[in-house]
Amino acid sequence: MLLGQAAGHDFLARGWHPTNGFLLQPGIFSPYRAYFHIVVVPLASNLTQVTVRTIKAEAVSGREPGVHGGWAFHFKTIRPIPEEEEKVEAAIAAELTMHK
Repeated sequence: MLLGQAAGHDFLARGWHPTNGFLLQPGIFSPYRAYFHIVVVPLASNLTQVTVRTIKAEAVSGREPGVHGGWAFHFKTIRPIPEEEEKVEAAIAAELTMHK
């Protein structure tokens, strides 16, 4: 997965205009791929709130032989899977715990 600034990625979802936070994008191929908006807000000197929200979720809906070999996959927009957001939150929490 790729992590970068969320600003400038308005095209991913209608009505979404990020001005802050991060965008976690799918990297390698997966039958389920999602784009996550991550916002980090300091609450106190030792407390941080992390919010993870799915901006766009897709699943493979078909495939066909590719023009240059291999397969060309087709994706269909689906409802977000809350468990995937929780996995992202857990991974962030684990990283923060390791770097205390």
